[in-house]
Amino acid sequence: MQEKPTSGNYIVQFFQAAGYSMAGLKFAFIHETSFRRNLFLLTFSLGLSFYFKLDFLHFWILNMAFLVVMAVECLNTAIEAIVDEMGKKTLLLKAAKDCGSAAVAIMLLVGSLMWLHYII
Repeated sequence: MQEKPTSGNYIVQFFQAAGYSMAGLKFAFIHETSFRRNLFLLTFSLGLSFYFKLDFLHFWILNMAFLVVMAVECLNTAIEAIVDEMGKKTLLLKAAKDCGSAAVAIMLLVGSLMWLHYII
């Protein structure tokens, strides 16, 4: 496996890592419909936060679940990419993809239930 060139300078390393992160976000946004859907839900949640004029604590609590959804969706995309690249269809590889999807669904449920509880 070819190693990525890294600098001994921590500031340079920070910007290199930020570049890799942006490339990952760009890939997920372009290639994953579910990523764009979840980004819409995060935006909707943020909009509700401003509509209800939430205080600092409630703002972060109610939006954190959807921020976590975005992170979990990136991990799920990574799992799917690796499994798809392998080109095999086995029970364990299917389970890996299904579990990644379930993790996203659980966090979406958590965020939705938190908002439902707040509104009711």
